[in-house]
Amino acid sequence: MEGPTLQDLWVSRVTAINAFSALVLVVWDWLICLDEEITWIWPQPLSTIHKWIYLFCRYAPFGCHTINILFVRRMEQHGKFSISTCRMWLAYQGVVVEIFLAVVEGLLMIRVYALWGRSRRIFTFLALSLAIEISCFAISLSIIVGNAYFNELCIFNKPPLLYVLFSVAALAMQLSIIILTLSKSPLRRTQQPALVTFVTREGSVVSFTVCALLIASFVYLLLDTKYGDIIFYWVLSILSVCGCRLVLAVHRFSSSANLGESWIEEVCFTSVCIIEPEPEPEPDASP
Repeated sequence: MEGPTLQDLWVSRVTAINAFSALVLVVWDWLICLDEEITWIWPQPLSTIHKWIYLFCRYAPFGCHTINILFVRRMEQHGKFSISTCRMWLAYQGVVVEIFLAVVEGLLMIRVYALWGRSRRIFTFLALSLAIEISCFAISLSIIVGNAYFNELCIFNKPPLLYVLFSVAALAMQLSIIILTLSKSPLRRTQQPALVTFVTREGSVVSFTVCALLIASFVYLLLDTKYGDIIFYWVLSILSVCGCRLVLAVHRFSSSANLGESWIEEVCFTSVCIIEPEPEPEPDASP
């Protein structure tokens, strides 16, 4: 380990500011969505999966950002860290990002699966793509953590370019979701066009957002900068917002469509429900 330089002290200050700013983004989104959360999420039974997905995406970042701010505050106060602490901090960042990314990708995968008529081939392809992404992440993180070199403030002397392996796998996953989402769906010919258009639009916006994050992170690493931790804080916050908005958007659509309690052609779609055709009435057997 090397002692901190004046540049490192400035990096720690900028990192602390960004950690707090990323928390502000999460708080702001929580406040503007709180009325919808109370209306649509809280009344749901505890056995509802999408309720737990929403609560995780919404409230887990508060705990993560609290840990982040406590850590960077010590960094800003020029506290010295051991190499093992820095490696645990790096592993924590990677695992948290991958968990939130997998949750958001899971919601998007369910939407694609529904759009393609619950095709087993689509499901298998997406599941394998996600498994490859997680494998690339695990390989990259294990090598990086074991070989990373920090100074006393847990600042990289050089960003680990092995992150490129994970970034490429994650980007390939998002591009696959975008292509499948924008492709012509078999349901377009027989099902509700408004619902399909809604799912296509919302899923595409989130996928393009995640792609932009991955590309920005990749470019940031190529700049050979010491501000690598900043990426983690903002990626965490934006993934949290995307996950919550995906769940709320479906409730918002169902409310605006006045679907009510008795679902007819739209019952529980994507993160809340799935499209099923209305059964045709039986022919009248009376003469």
